[in-house]
Amino acid sequence: MILPILLLFLKINDVIPRTPYLHYNREIANAFRSLAFAHWGIGSFNVALPGESFAGVGLYQSLCAILVKIGYMSGGRLVSIIVIIFAAVILYEIVRNWESRIVAFLSVFIFFSNPMLWDFAVAIKPEALSIFFVLFSLWQGVLYKKTNVYKYLIFCFLAVFFGTLNHGWEASVLLPLALTFSINVKDRKIYFLLIAIVLIAISANKLYTYVAGIPPLLKASFSSYSVFYHYHYLFKPGFWISRAQPVDLMQLHSIGDIYLSGLLIISLCASPFLFFRPQKSYDRILAMWLFSGATIPLVFPKGWVVHAHYGWAMITPVSVVLAVGFYRLISKFIKESNLRVFFSCLGIFLVLIASVGISIDNKRISGTIEAQREGIKLKSELNARNINMSDVGIVVMPGVDTFSVLQYTLLLYSELIVLGYNPVSEPVKSLFSPGIYRSIDEAMSSNRKAIIILRNNGPPFIDKVVWRTS
Repeated sequence: MILPILLLFLKINDVIPRTPYLHYNREIANAFRSLAFAHWGIGSFNVALPGESFAGVGLYQSLCAILVKIGYMSGGRLVSIIVIIFAAVILYEIVRNWESRIVAFLSVFIFFSNPMLWDFAVAIKPEALSIFFVLFSLWQGVLYKKTNVYKYLIFCFLAVFFGTLNHGWEASVLLPLALTFSINVKDRKIYFLLIAIVLIAISANKLYTYVAGIPPLLKASFSSYSVFYHYHYLFKPGFWISRAQPVDLMQLHSIGDIYLSGLLIISLCASPFLFFRPQKSYDRILAMWLFSGATIPLVFPKGWVVHAHYGWAMITPVSVVLAVGFYRLISKFIKESNLRVFFSCLGIFLVLIASVGISIDNKRISGTIEAQREGIKLKSELNARNINMSDVGIVVMPGVDTFSVLQYTLLLYSELIVLGYNPVSEPVKSLFSPGIYRSIDEAMSSNRKAIIILRNNGPPFIDKVVWRTS
């Protein structure tokens, strides 16, 4: 697995956003959130930032802020890849506890051959940390069941708690965890464990919602993705073929859409089979793990269609079930002495697939490098003149209702944090952020020390900067 990991490390300095696919606006949102936390600490939880779904605080963005604080704007990519490497190690340990080392290695190989994982591993998005926390909590639950040592139970609870702080989806791990604890746990300990896990998840969710300050209207907007409003998506063939997206086999992201729909179908088909016809003690746990991941796209079908990252929770359990199923099938036809050779060759093949896929995943948004350079230059000039972001005014010409992706890249690398879901049409006044103006005259009438006039097209993306002395 060294080769695909090294290839992923080559992408950790990619400009933000990295790719035009897979909701690049989420990279912008998470990068601004990390930058805001680096500048304002917990005070940044009270404001909405560009491109956000108003989720507010996230553990992942707070971790990335440590690297952003020291000037590594793409630090979230390093966080993601390190977390994914640890997740792969934990995945190996879980499967090794259930099966042989061969199956454990095969699970990891399949895990890394998933096109969506290539994005999660280097994207400035919280899904990598989500995968880690679910795996870690399940791993600690497996160790507790095996040893009855309470430290594993504590680590399990902490993983659920912090995972839910990272994103509410992590509560989906409750299903496989509940079944893990229900097997071979004597007396009434099971009731305490289940109640404690649920209370921890609910408490984390409540804390998350309270700190983030999600308005009720936006909660209703989010719930409109649900099956209660959009159940008709489940009856569309495209939903099950390519996430209801256009199919183009010459595009890597389209292959990824087909792969994701395949994950959903495998999860729904394999989970009842494993649950009702288990061959080993862990089969039902794996069934619940599969089902818990599939509940996200099933409960939010419209969200699944417009947001590819809704499939994050299926990547790991499907990797395990494919490895286990393939091993059980092949072992019936190949002698035990030849299995190691066969699966070694299969592992090499999967590593090559992952390496080739990561290598050709190089589609970038035109102009981001130029926007990055302009942003870094502007930041240097502002620092040289000792001008804070609150002393900056940004002029957006009439006829423009929102910042472009490239303008956001410019602002990000110049460390100018604009506030609001759409800072142009609905600018938020703040004592700490730049002012947004619709005309040069309006900006000049303010007391801002630097007036940045943006171009609608570029490069260059800055028309001119007016420096004013106080």
